[in-house]
Amino acid sequence: MADWLIILLLPLAAWSGWWLAMRKEARDLRADKTRAAY
Repeated sequence: MADWLIILLLPLAAWSGWWLAMRKEARDLRADKTRAAY
């Protein structure tokens, strides 16, 4: 019964982790740009 739930949640968890990593990376890049501008 829980097998389909795990199958559904695994890609969602992986995508959420990737999305958060991309956002953190973008924030770091933006911080570097503003630091370089001053």
